[in-house]
Amino acid sequence: MAYGAATRLGPRAAAGGALLMLSDTLIATGVADWPQPPRPDLWIMLTYAAAQFLLVQGALDERPATATAYREVRSTTP
Repeated sequence: MAYGAATRLGPRAAAGGALLMLSDTLIATGVADWPQPPRPDLWIMLTYAAAQFLLVQGALDERPATATAYREVRSTTP
């Protein structure tokens, strides 16, 4: 995810991909019974939420809306 986001969507999405990888690594440390930071559930959710935010922001930054996307839509129903 980090590599794909970096090559296609820019640095903001790449940071999101890296945070997603960190979140998954924190999950894996719990499964493997490795040492974990205090309150691992908090850190997992913080990194996951930040990753999702950065991925969405990166995707939206790369795909600007067309000029007709915000035109008024009129109903054809009488």
